[in-house]
Amino acid sequence: MAKTIGILLCDETYGEDSVGKFYIDLFKKNEVENWEYFKVVSGCIPDLNSIHNYIGFILTGSCWSANDQAKWILDLVEFINHVIQSQLKSNDAPKLFGFCFGHQLICKTLGARVTKNEVGRFIISETDIKVFNCLQNKEFYKRVFHDKKYIRVVKLHEEEVTDLPPNAILLGSSEYCKNEIVSFGDKILSMQGHMDISEEDLLGTYLTTLKDLGKINEADEIILINSIKEKQNDCSNVIEMVRQFFYL
Repeated sequence: MAKTIGILLCDETYGEDSVGKFYIDLFKKNEVENWEYFKVVSGCIPDLNSIHNYIGFILTGSCWSANDQAKWILDLVEFINHVIQSQLKSNDAPKLFGFCFGHQLICKTLGARVTKNEVGRFIISETDIKVFNCLQNKEFYKRVFHDKKYIRVVKLHEEEVTDLPPNAILLGSSEYCKNEIVSFGDKILSMQGHMDISEEDLLGTYLTTLKDLGKINEADEIILINSIKEKQNDCSNVIEMVRQFFYL
């Protein structure tokens, strides 16, 4: 029986079932692959006794803060710790990948801090990440990006990871965020940027909501529009890179 990849839904914005199906459609490329989602915001955490049935888990973005003390977040931290402990004991233990909130929560669980970003405002933009040699040399990166030194992703956050612990490896940085891409050993990978948000949604739902909440202003809107016009993003290739991380 083929192992499964679990998507841990950390936001309920548009209804968890529709979001879960969206992520499976986004990442699943072959009918023989097994993917499923868990509504962790609603308290649905994978069975700790069954994690050996999984290739790995993806932690999504969220409107919550990694510093919030909601029960589902504390339960998710416990789950992350359990997976990390299993990785120390077995080469067959599941991998972890997180982006945005998922990135922050994984890094915080492993000893980093999560604080307001240094630029002092909510970031909404498409941005180039400078990729360091330690990521360029990874097989899962080379298979997709070859020798590319910059990758372009969507940025949508006001908090970031700071003060990485000694066992963290910094793989990429951007003008907005130093700790953009981070790894812990060979089984944990995380990144601040998004690969799951379309430019249409970015200019529509997200831009409108953030303006209504007073999180961004007209200058931020201009930055976003110009960043999209500047050049094409690499989101589809980042999705494939994540797949390679799990399946290699």
